Amino acid sequence: MPDANRPVWHGRNFGWYALASLGTFRALCAARWRLRTLLPRDIGEANDQAARDGLAPDRLDKKGQAFVEQMRRVVPRIARLCPFRSDCLVQALAGQELLLNHRIASRIVLAAENVEAGNFQPHALLMVDDIAVTGGDPGQFTALYGEIEPDESSGKI
Repeated sequence: MPDANRPVWHGRNFGWYALASLGTFRALCAARWRLRTLLPRDIGEANDQAARDGLAPDRLDKKGQAFVEQMRRVVPRIARLCPFRSDCLVQALAGQELLLNHRIASRIVLAAENVEAGNFQPHALLMVDDIAVTGGDPGQFTALYGEIEPDESSGKI
């Protein structure tokens, strides 16, 4: 796992970022392909699977927490370099797959920006506990599907 205090081009970090970039690009390609036939219920099923198969954020060790922080940086950077359109939902689907490969539970939240102003802007966020892995600042959005804050009563995230 790379040192977060060192720049990407530092020798010890470069190999990890190169491999993470390739894996992220593959996940973004798979998510874009999956988006062709994605139904709304598929997002709920993906959230249920991630909650069932992944570790809850409060049970993550330092390595898992570091991986979440690295994904916050890698996924948006690689998405900008893709030769295809990789918007917020594609990034959220890819990030959820990458996190689930490391047994980290996450949830996709469908939200909207500027609801009060009547200027509806849909958006997707990928959340691990109260951390937005993809999608930006959750405080700017109103949740339409899913919860931006984790649900404490059910034990699910």
